[in-house]
Amino acid sequence: TRPTPHGTLATTASIMADSRTGLELLLHAPDKETVLALMDDSFLCRETGWTVDHCRQVANQLNIPEGQPPPSIAALHASAALLIKEALYSNPKSTEEIDELFPSEFHPKLKGLLIKVLAARLGPWREQIVSSPFVTTPRLKDFDWVVNPTSTGILGVGAKDVTATIRLTVQQSRLNAAVIPDDVHVALEVDRETLGEMVDTFAGIRDQLAAMTTK
Repeated sequence: TRPTPHGTLATTASIMADSRTGLELLLHAPDKETVLALMDDSFLCRETGWTVDHCRQVANQLNIPEGQPPPSIAALHASAALLIKEALYSNPKSTEEIDELFPSEFHPKLKGLLIKVLAARLGPWREQIVSSPFVTTPRLKDFDWVVNPTSTGILGVGAKDVTATIRLTVQQSRLNAAVIPDDVHVALEVDRETLGEMVDTFAGIRDQLAAMTTK
Protein backbone atom coordinates (compact mmCIF):
# COMPACT_ATOMS: atom_id res chain seq x y z
CA THR A 1 0.00 0.00 0.00
CA ARG A 2 1.33 3.43 -0.93
CA PRO A 3 2.00 5.52 2.20
CA THR A 4 -0.16 8.57 2.75
CA PRO A 5 1.72 11.89 2.59
CA HIS A 6 2.15 13.55 5.96
CA GLY A 7 0.47 16.70 4.68
CA THR A 8 -2.64 14.74 3.74
CA LEU A 9 -2.86 13.24 7.23
CA ALA A 10 -2.48 16.68 8.78
CA THR A 11 -5.19 18.10 6.53
CA THR A 12 -7.56 15.24 7.36
CA ALA A 13 -6.98 15.73 11.09
CA SER A 14 -7.61 19.46 10.71
CA ILE A 15 -10.89 18.87 8.85
CA MET A 16 -12.03 16.43 11.55
CA ALA A 17 -11.16 18.89 14.30
CA ASP A 18 -13.09 21.69 12.56
CA SER A 19 -16.14 19.46 12.05
CA ARG A 20 -16.31 18.69 15.78
CA THR A 21 -15.82 22.25 17.07
CA GLY A 22 -19.54 22.93 17.52
CA LEU A 23 -19.85 20.01 19.94
CA GLU A 24 -17.87 21.95 22.55
CA LEU A 25 -21.04 23.93 23.35
CA LEU A 26 -22.25 20.74 25.05
CA LEU A 27 -19.80 21.59 27.84
CA HIS A 28 -22.46 24.10 28.96
CA ALA A 29 -25.00 21.31 29.51
CA PRO A 30 -26.15 21.09 33.13
CA ASP A 31 -26.17 17.28 33.14
CA LYS A 32 -25.64 14.13 31.06
CA GLU A 33 -29.36 13.79 30.37
CA THR A 34 -29.35 17.13 28.54
CA VAL A 35 -26.48 15.96 26.31
CA LEU A 36 -28.35 12.74 25.51
CA ALA A 37 -31.54 14.66 24.74
CA LEU A 38 -29.73 17.09 22.42
CA MET A 39 -28.02 14.25 20.58
CA ASP A 40 -31.39 12.54 20.11
CA ASP A 41 -32.80 15.84 18.89
CA SER A 42 -29.88 16.25 16.48
CA PHE A 43 -30.58 12.77 15.13
CA LEU A 44 -34.25 13.56 14.53
CA CYS A 45 -33.36 16.84 12.77
CA ARG A 46 -30.20 15.59 11.06
CA GLU A 47 -31.52 16.41 7.58
CA THR A 48 -33.58 19.55 8.24
CA GLY A 49 -31.51 21.35 10.88
CA TRP A 50 -32.79 23.45 13.78
CA THR A 51 -34.96 26.50 13.26
CA VAL A 52 -33.98 29.83 14.83
CA ASP A 53 -36.62 29.36 17.54
CA HIS A 54 -35.31 25.87 18.25
CA CYS A 55 -31.78 27.24 18.50
CA ARG A 56 -33.00 29.70 21.13
CA GLN A 57 -34.59 26.85 23.10
CA VAL A 58 -31.33 24.91 22.97
CA ALA A 59 -29.44 28.01 24.12
CA ASN A 60 -31.75 28.17 27.13
CA GLN A 61 -31.17 24.49 27.87
CA LEU A 62 -27.42 25.11 27.82
CA ASN A 63 -27.71 28.31 29.89
CA ILE A 64 -26.02 30.29 27.13
CA PRO A 65 -26.59 34.08 27.38
CA GLU A 66 -29.22 35.54 25.08
CA GLY A 67 -26.57 37.64 23.36
CA GLN A 68 -24.96 34.49 21.94
CA PRO A 69 -25.60 34.51 18.17
CA PRO A 70 -27.90 31.69 16.92
CA PRO A 71 -25.30 30.53 14.34
CA SER A 72 -23.17 29.16 17.17
CA ILE A 73 -26.09 26.94 18.25
CA ALA A 74 -26.63 25.94 14.63
CA ALA A 75 -22.96 24.92 14.55
CA LEU A 76 -23.63 22.62 17.50
CA HIS A 77 -26.38 20.89 15.56
CA ALA A 78 -24.28 20.69 12.40
CA SER A 79 -21.40 19.06 14.28
CA ALA A 80 -23.70 16.68 16.16
CA ALA A 81 -25.61 15.68 13.03
CA LEU A 82 -22.38 15.06 11.12
CA LEU A 83 -20.97 12.95 13.95
CA ILE A 84 -24.18 10.90 14.07
CA LYS A 85 -24.20 10.35 10.30
CA GLU A 86 -20.55 9.30 10.28
CA ALA A 87 -21.14 6.91 13.19
CA LEU A 88 -24.18 5.37 11.50
CA TYR A 89 -22.24 4.99 8.25
CA SER A 90 -19.08 3.52 9.77
CA ASN A 91 -21.06 1.24 12.11
CA PRO A 92 -18.42 1.01 14.87
CA LYS A 93 -18.31 -2.29 16.74
CA SER A 94 -16.65 -1.03 19.92
CA THR A 95 -16.04 2.09 21.96
CA GLU A 96 -12.49 2.08 20.62
CA GLU A 97 -13.81 2.44 17.09
CA ILE A 98 -16.18 5.22 18.17
CA ASP A 99 -13.17 6.98 19.73
CA GLU A 100 -11.59 7.13 16.25
CA LEU A 101 -14.38 9.50 15.16
CA PHE A 102 -12.91 12.24 17.35
CA PRO A 103 -9.72 14.25 16.86
CA SER A 104 -6.96 13.55 19.36
CA GLU A 105 -7.20 17.03 20.93
CA PHE A 106 -10.95 16.84 21.56
CA HIS A 107 -12.06 17.57 25.13
CA PRO A 108 -11.46 14.20 26.87
CA LYS A 109 -14.36 14.31 29.34
CA LEU A 110 -16.87 15.39 26.70
CA LYS A 111 -15.52 12.78 24.30
CA GLY A 112 -15.99 10.06 26.91
CA LEU A 113 -19.60 11.11 27.42
CA LEU A 114 -20.34 11.27 23.69
CA ILE A 115 -18.78 7.84 23.17
CA LYS A 116 -21.17 6.45 25.79
CA VAL A 117 -24.12 8.21 24.14
CA LEU A 118 -23.24 6.86 20.69
CA ALA A 119 -22.65 3.34 22.02
CA ALA A 120 -26.08 3.39 23.65
CA ARG A 121 -28.04 5.13 20.88
CA LEU A 122 -26.65 3.92 17.55
CA GLY A 123 -28.74 0.74 17.69
CA PRO A 124 -32.06 2.49 18.43
CA TRP A 125 -31.30 5.21 15.88
CA ARG A 126 -30.61 2.63 13.20
CA GLU A 127 -33.85 0.79 14.02
CA GLN A 128 -35.75 4.07 13.85
CA ILE A 129 -34.34 4.78 10.40
CA VAL A 130 -35.30 1.34 9.10
CA SER A 131 -38.83 1.52 10.55
CA SER A 132 -39.52 5.08 9.39
CA PRO A 133 -42.28 5.29 6.77
CA PHE A 134 -40.37 8.12 5.09
CA VAL A 135 -37.19 6.14 4.51
CA THR A 136 -36.98 4.60 1.06
CA THR A 137 -34.41 2.64 -0.83
CA PRO A 138 -33.00 4.17 -4.03
CA ARG A 139 -35.53 4.01 -6.89
CA LEU A 140 -34.77 3.40 -10.55
CA LYS A 141 -36.51 6.18 -12.47
CA ASP A 142 -35.20 5.63 -16.00
CA PHE A 143 -32.55 3.84 -18.01
CA ASP A 144 -31.22 3.55 -21.53
CA TRP A 145 -28.31 1.87 -23.24
CA VAL A 146 -25.95 2.19 -26.15
CA VAL A 147 -23.64 -0.31 -27.86
CA ASN A 148 -19.92 0.49 -27.98
CA PRO A 149 -18.55 -1.17 -31.15
CA THR A 150 -14.94 -0.17 -30.49
CA SER A 151 -12.52 -0.15 -27.57
CA THR A 152 -13.36 3.41 -26.53
CA GLY A 153 -15.08 2.40 -23.29
CA ILE A 154 -13.76 2.22 -19.77
CA LEU A 155 -13.06 -1.50 -19.99
CA GLY A 156 -10.33 -1.01 -22.57
CA VAL A 157 -11.24 -4.21 -24.44
CA GLY A 158 -10.32 -5.03 -28.00
CA ALA A 159 -12.38 -3.90 -30.98
CA LYS A 160 -13.68 -7.44 -31.47
CA ASP A 161 -15.26 -7.44 -28.01
CA VAL A 162 -18.33 -5.27 -28.28
CA THR A 163 -19.56 -3.73 -25.02
CA ALA A 164 -22.69 -1.86 -23.98
CA THR A 165 -23.07 1.13 -21.70
CA ILE A 166 -26.16 1.08 -19.49
CA ARG A 167 -27.16 4.50 -18.14
CA LEU A 168 -29.34 4.60 -15.03
CA THR A 169 -31.23 7.50 -13.46
CA VAL A 170 -31.71 6.73 -9.77
CA GLN A 171 -33.51 8.70 -7.07
CA GLN A 172 -31.46 8.56 -3.89
CA SER A 173 -32.79 7.23 -0.59
CA ARG A 174 -35.40 9.42 1.05
CA LEU A 175 -34.51 9.94 4.72
CA ASN A 176 -37.00 12.65 5.65
CA ALA A 177 -40.51 13.55 4.55
CA ALA A 178 -39.51 17.19 4.18
CA VAL A 179 -36.53 16.52 1.91
CA ILE A 180 -36.90 15.37 -1.69
CA PRO A 181 -33.74 13.48 -2.65
CA ASP A 182 -31.81 14.32 -5.78
CA ASP A 183 -31.43 12.06 -8.78
CA VAL A 184 -28.07 10.54 -9.56
CA HIS A 185 -26.88 9.26 -12.93
CA VAL A 186 -24.83 6.09 -13.11
CA ALA A 187 -23.21 4.59 -16.21
CA LEU A 188 -22.18 0.93 -16.31
CA GLU A 189 -20.16 -0.64 -19.10
CA VAL A 190 -20.59 -4.38 -19.50
CA ASP A 191 -19.30 -6.98 -21.94
CA ARG A 192 -21.46 -9.68 -23.52
CA GLU A 193 -20.67 -12.30 -20.87
CA THR A 194 -21.49 -10.00 -17.96
CA LEU A 195 -24.65 -8.82 -19.66
CA GLY A 196 -25.72 -12.42 -20.16
CA GLU A 197 -25.27 -13.13 -16.44
CA MET A 198 -27.30 -10.04 -15.57
CA VAL A 199 -30.13 -11.02 -17.92
CA ASP A 200 -30.24 -14.54 -16.45
CA THR A 201 -30.33 -13.11 -12.92
CA PHE A 202 -33.08 -10.64 -13.75
CA ALA A 203 -35.07 -13.40 -15.43
CA GLY A 204 -34.81 -15.44 -12.25
CA ILE A 205 -36.05 -12.48 -10.20
CA ARG A 206 -38.95 -11.96 -12.63
CA ASP A 207 -39.95 -15.63 -12.40
CA GLN A 208 -39.80 -15.57 -8.59
CA LEU A 209 -41.98 -12.46 -8.44
CA ALA A 210 -44.44 -14.03 -10.89
CA ALA A 211 -44.61 -17.18 -8.77
CA MET A 212 -45.28 -15.15 -5.62
CA THR A 213 -48.10 -13.11 -7.21
CA THR A 214 -49.93 -16.24 -8.38
CA LYS A 215 -50.06 -17.81 -4.89
